[in-house]
Formats: sequence, C-alpha cells, structure tokens
Amino acid sequence: MVDEKIVDKKISEIIELLRKEKPDVGIALTRSTPLELLTLQGVARKTANIVLSGAFGKLEGIAVDTHVKRLSFLIHHGRKVCTARKPLCSDCILNMLCPPAFTFG
Repeated sequence: MVDEKIVDKKISEIIELLRKEKPDVGIALTRSTPLELLTLQGVARKTANIVLSGAFGKLEGIAVDTHVKRLSFLIHHGRKVCTARKPLCSDCILNMLCPPAFTFG
C-alpha cells in the first residue's frame, strides 16, 4: 500500500524543485537525460530513472526499491529460481503473480 503522505510530500518537493529550476517557465522539466537529472538537488539514479520513464517514455534503467530487493532475497526469488535462460517457474512462489511465468521454452 502506498503511503499518501509520502507521495504528497515527494510531489511537493518535486514541484518546488522545478519552480526553483525554471521559475520563468513554470513547472516544466527540460532535463531529459540521466546525467542532466542527476545534477538536480535530491535526485539520485532511482528518481532519475523513474522521471525519465514517466515523463519522457525513456527506459534508461531499472528502478528497484531497496525493500523489493531485500524481500526478493528473503523469498529466494532471484538468481536461484528466476534465471535468465531457464527460469524455474514451477518452483517460484510468485508464479501466480508473474505475467511471464511459464512462458519460457
């Protein structure tokens, strides 16, 4: 579940950052590369990748939350079960939630 207070705070911070960045233009994002976005205060790789994907439709990288990574190791979903060439979908406890499950030859 998404914490609405955190989302609202992040949105407010982003809007304020954009107002400082381009006060004469209003809220407009002109930086459209990872390196340009990383020059903004408070923007790291994860945020840059999400902005590039959502605002510009660019898939420059994958944003993985630390909690997702931590949980993936806890449930042994990762290199041991979901391998690149031949995933063991029948052994995976997430196979019913995974759209590509059982689609590999």
